[in-house]
Amino acid sequence: MRIGVLSDIHAMDRDLEYVLGRMEDCALVVNLGDVAGYQGDVNRCIRMLSTPRIVNLLGDQDLEILSAASGEGLERPPDYGVSPAHKELVRGFKRMRKFKVQGLDIGFTHGRLVRENGLESWDRAEYYNAIEMFHEMRCRLIFVGHSCVPRVLVMDPGAVIRETEMEETTRVDILPGHSYIFDAGSVTRRSFAILHLDDPCVVAHLPR
Repeated sequence: MRIGVLSDIHAMDRDLEYVLGRMEDCALVVNLGDVAGYQGDVNRCIRMLSTPRIVNLLGDQDLEILSAASGEGLERPPDYGVSPAHKELVRGFKRMRKFKVQGLDIGFTHGRLVRENGLESWDRAEYYNAIEMFHEMRCRLIFVGHSCVPRVLVMDPGAVIRETEMEETTRVDILPGHSYIFDAGSVTRRSFAILHLDDPCVVAHLPR
């Protein structure tokens, strides 16, 4: 079984079409958020993501879409040209999801969710908050977006964290006793990740 993971689309519909085309053999695809922004067709992106095979999560710019629709906040945030019908689809996006597949606890989120003064936002996953994320999500394997940089944080059995930023397509094996936070990068760079569950590993795909 394969799970495709993508993030930070920022309305770039042609790049999203390319990435989804690379995930045709995935049983499940997870979008980690931030469908809005930049110069592409955000409504087309939302339509492409609105299929039963794709699980959609909220990013900070998606929250701005919903805040604009509700009129919340002192300053009206941008709605990025999202149509009313597509805003309703975004309203169905979740903040995080967790699955247990073949004995592996897997978490998906845009970043580390922070609530302050009644407002929600996401912090980047970093080495200094990785342990907290593992404890909060109770998962050995966590996929995040937000930074737009493909990278992996690995915690070994001694709770030592190391970070690797990936500059080319890279396979990372899921080892016993280790925990992982994978940043899927950004669809705008045509980067994405695929989790292979039968031979436990994550392959981070980056364009040549």
